[in-house]
Parts: sequence; C-alpha cells; structure tokens
Amino acid sequence: MMRLSQTQLNLIEACPRRFQHSFLEQLGSPLTAEQQARLGWGTKFHRMVQQYAIGLPVTTLDAIDPEVAQLQSCVRSLVSAAPAVFTTDVYSHSEYRRTWEFQGYLFTVIYDLLLMGDEAQIFDWKTYGRPVRSNQLAENWQTRLYPLVLTMTTHYAPEQVAMTYWFVQPEETSEPQSLTFRYSVAQRDRDLQALAGLLDRLATWLQTYAQGHPFPQTTAHSACHGCSFVRRCQREDASVQSWNEVQEVGL
Repeated sequence: MMRLSQTQLNLIEACPRRFQHSFLEQLGSPLTAEQQARLGWGTKFHRMVQQYAIGLPVTTLDAIDPEVAQLQSCVRSLVSAAPAVFTTDVYSHSEYRRTWEFQGYLFTVIYDLLLMGDEAQIFDWKTYGRPVRSNQLAENWQTRLYPLVLTMTTHYAPEQVAMTYWFVQPEETSEPQSLTFRYSVAQRDRDLQALAGLLDRLATWLQTYAQGHPFPQTTAHSACHGCSFVRRCQREDASVQSWNEVQEVGL
C-alpha cells in the first residue's frame, strides 16, 4: 500500500511529473547551505516547542550559543502570543501521528500540537512569515488533510475541528502571527471529493508509468522556474519564458 502525506498530495496537484521524479524515482538536487540551515533551524524549533509542551524546560546551558538563544527567544515569543494553547487543561498531544486508509492509500499526518477537548484544535508551527493571501494556504493539502483525517478517525464532527497556523520568523522582532481555519461538513465533503479525484488520476498515471509512460507535466510553465528537474523535463525555454512574460511595473 502506497503511503502518502500532504507533501506528496501538493506535489501531485502542482506537477505530476515532479512527483514521479521526487517520490517514485527518489531523484533530487542537494540543498544549498542556506536551505540546510533554515531546515535545521525549523527542526530544532519544533523540537524545542515540543519540549515545552510536555513540560520540560527549554533553558539550557548552551544558551550562550547565539542560535540556541534565538530558538529560546522564539519559543518564548510563541508561548507569550498564545498562552492559552500551552496552559489549557484539556488533553493534549505533541507531535501526534495519525494514519487513515482511503481508496487503497495510507495517509499519515503529524500534528505539531493537538488539543482534544469539547472541540479539537490542531496547531502547526511555521518558521516563516504569515502569508498575505490566506486563500492559498486554505487550498494547501495540509490545511485540508489534517482536519479531514481527524474527523475520519475520531468522534469529532467537522464543526468541532479547527486548524491554526502560528508563524514565527527567526530573523524578525515582530510578534508571532496566527491564521485559523474552521472545518465544516461542506468543506469535508469538498475535500473528500477532491481527494478521490486526485487519487483516481494518480492510479491511472501509476498504471501507465508501469507501462513505460511518464507522468504528465504541469501546464503552468511558470511553475518550472527554480525546479531542479527543469532540464530533465526539457522545460528550460518555458522557465526563461515565464520570467520574460512578467510585465514591468511602472513606478
């Protein structure tokens, strides 16, 4: 049984061919030093928030290390901005994993923090700024899959579930910001329908892939810019064109 997460779902929807290269063929390009540093910082931040959530101290003797001091400062800022999240009396899970089987695929979600009271509150920590356009995040498969899996594997009704993102920027002095999406029966039904359709297409592509045919490429050529597979997909011209099509804005 193939295991899928929100990352793979976003990839399939954005560019099936990229999913083929990244997930099926395990191809990719090495991360830059900056990307590795940001990824490492985010991992440490999540670990430190988890440590705080389960009641362990986050202050260490390594606080003289600038990175550790920055991590501790960001955790304190998050706790200060959302005190009710960390002082609640309801049952809570940190880094909580759930699985759900649907149409022959096994989905795995990991909640950074899950509060399970009369309502279920899903929290996710992001180490970048709050997006200006919330509709893009609303359509992201993480926002859709995480509440969906919870409603399909627990007693919670969709209206009893909400997902909140907290955005913490290590380089900024501004307070953490949040964005909450409440779930509903209508949204659950839309997500189930969209997921079923996406999995039907995936099943077809997997079948043709086994016969020697590649997954289709995205029709949005602008998505090719910055993709590590642009040369493999012979989309170099599309990548250049996407930049040339950007109109100059007069000042």
